[in-house]
Amino acid sequence: MISMSTTNPVNKIKISIINLPKASSLLIQRNIITVEVKSNTPGPVIWLIAGSHGDEIGSVVVVQEVIKKLRKNPLIKGALFVIPVVNPSGFESGKREFDLTGEDINRSYPGSANGSLAERLAFKVFNAIIHSNPALVLDLHNDWRKSIPYTLIDTPLIKNKKT
Repeated sequence: MISMSTTNPVNKIKISIINLPKASSLLIQRNIITVEVKSNTPGPVIWLIAGSHGDEIGSVVVVQEVIKKLRKNPLIKGALFVIPVVNPSGFESGKREFDLTGEDINRSYPGSANGSLAERLAFKVFNAIIHSNPALVLDLHNDWRKSIPYTLIDTPLIKNKKT
């Protein structure tokens, strides 16, 4: 992971890059951007993931708006990590899966270090998330291009009811 920091008078925003696993020469310059916003007060770690399916652009807009709000409004406590587009080739081509391989990253978690392209990317993303010890991970989707984003919460998996 490569990191760059920018200091904001309200929030410290850090941009990191998760390098995509090499599958062809077309993927060498592709990266997954991670935005990290931290409060000075310790608290829960939340992840927002968007753009898993390239044709679900609503989730990308939602996280862009969240980041825009955080530039002016501080977090009270904790940290927020955002992956605005986890599937850049699908996003650019408007296709659900990875454009080059036809794989669905959303069906590839937790991934494998030696698997297919989607499995290797899922492995890197999953490990970055697990390493941060998150309280909540929201993987944003929408049904089709013109639908509004919504959230389904799998409550049996939530151990901390306050979350």
